[in-house]
Amino acid sequence: MNITNPKITKINASIDKIKAKITELSAKQRELEKRRTRLEDEEIVARFRRERTNEDGYSVLMKSSPMDVLKSNHERNSTDEY
Repeated sequence: MNITNPKITKINASIDKIKAKITELSAKQRELEKRRTRLEDEEIVARFRRERTNEDGYSVLMKSSPMDVLKSNHERNSTDEY
């Protein structure tokens, strides 16, 4: 069906524009989530390496949640910019 009503045509164009923006933002969100996960993983590995010099470090690390690791690192590096 060919739509000749200019109001409907304008609305359809707006819908298409919004869908494109949603697709773009969804891709950006996925990339940011991957970056966050990678940084969290790097922090966990770094903490493990620091703690393994201490014989009880492994057990302490395993009892910590990933958020505890991140909070601990943030507190130590509170002056760093991200």
